[in-house]
Amino acid sequence: MTETQQIFTTGTMRTGTTLVGNILSMHPDIQVFAEKVHFFRFVYQKYSPLNLANAERALHHIRIRWYYRFGVTFDVDRVMARLEQERELTPAVLYNAIMTYLLERTMAKIWTENLAFHWHYIPHFLNMFPNGKVFHVVRDIRGVLASWREMTFWPGDLYLNTIFNWIDSVNMMAHYKQTLPADRYMTVRFEDIHADPEGMSRKLCDFLGVEFAELMIQPEKWEESFDANFVEANVSSHTKKKVYGFNPDRAHTWKRVLEPWEVTLTETLAAKQMESVGYEPSQTSYDPADVRLGLDKLAGDPFLLKCWQLYQATGQGNDFLPNDPTDPKTWSTPDRFGKFADSPLLQEFESDMEAVERHIHAKYGDNQ
Repeated sequence: MTETQQIFTTGTMRTGTTLVGNILSMHPDIQVFAEKVHFFRFVYQKYSPLNLANAERALHHIRIRWYYRFGVTFDVDRVMARLEQERELTPAVLYNAIMTYLLERTMAKIWTENLAFHWHYIPHFLNMFPNGKVFHVVRDIRGVLASWREMTFWPGDLYLNTIFNWIDSVNMMAHYKQTLPADRYMTVRFEDIHADPEGMSRKLCDFLGVEFAELMIQPEKWEESFDANFVEANVSSHTKKKVYGFNPDRAHTWKRVLEPWEVTLTETLAAKQMESVGYEPSQTSYDPADVRLGLDKLAGDPFLLKCWQLYQATGQGNDFLPNDPTDPKTWSTPDRFGKFADSPLLQEFESDMEAVERHIHAKYGDNQ
């Protein structure tokens, strides 16, 4: 496996991983691949045994998903040619072959996969790549909840599970700070970037061992500089418009968006974790009616009730999702506000997936 430097950026939904990715993508040596490959969601430990047949199957699945969701091409044969030269086929070899193929389409030297919701895979990533480094991003849970409520397709009150997801992510931050090398794992606060873009951008560069680039803090130039095939600007869930750059006021949007009972539920459940990462509660006491309403919301949904009961028993959050994100019927359209399942392309997508199976069986027979 050819050694390059690898970066992995993750956090909860709506936590600021896209902002970190936007900053990094403006460095001439770094190319960010955001929400495209999704190796841990779509590939890792899902193609067993990991042989050439299953590797090609995985690559074709990536090709089809990219075409229908993003309109981006993927050259399976080119990646397979690389894999056929490897002495051993491992998850790290497959992952690096995919990302290196993408990197070769750019002028950069370092690849970055930028994904929300994969903090439990951080040790896996670092074990795969001796040169790998990780950014674990956190944002005020109240801002996360306010944003996700407006963005998600989860019905009813399921958006409230964001609270338990956030608790789990912050708990894992504390664990990783104790167990992972400081020169390979770095936590980043969303609000700190908005408050001090240059200072934080320089810290990101110092951690990676690269020179600071002025373009990283010149958001007025980002849109024209982004490679639209790989980098996505953040989309505000409140305005439904792309957002570039830095604005400290975004740290306070939740104050005019969340209902009192939502703030109460969030601050009472996540009080310990909020304190651990420097977020102050908005009040010292809460209206009992708001407390009851929040708990009734949790008790009124079977999925949320399960998460709440786990929290009560263990004090822990979770990384559970109420749906299967690998199921195309749960996907959003590229603008993030439509449903892929409502698209006329869903049937063509499924037909192409079936054609892959016929191809693999014809090429490899029983040797798969």
